Amino acid sequence: MWELGAKMNALLIFAEHRYYGESSPLPATSAEDSDPCQRFLTTEQAMADYAYLIAQLRADFSDTEAEIPFIGFGGSYGGMLGSG
Repeated sequence: MWELGAKMNALLIFAEHRYYGESSPLPATSAEDSDPCQRFLTTEQAMADYAYLIAQLRADFSDTEAEIPFIGFGGSYGGMLGSG
C-alpha cells in the first residue's frame, strides 16, 4: 500500500470506526452508560460516516465535480466495509 500509494501519488487515509480509539460519544463509566448510543454502532452507520468523510475530503480539495477517485480496501473488518 505504501509503495503503490507513492507511485499513484495517492493520499492514504485511515478512518477510525466510531467508538474505537478516542472517538466516543460519552465518557464511558460503565457498559450501561453507553447502551443508548449503541444504535449508532452499525455497519450502515459506518458506511454513512465514510460517505461523510469523502464529502469532507472533496470539499477540502475543492473537488466540486467529484473527479478525484476514492478507493477503499482492507482486510478483515476493512475488507467487509469495502465490500459493502
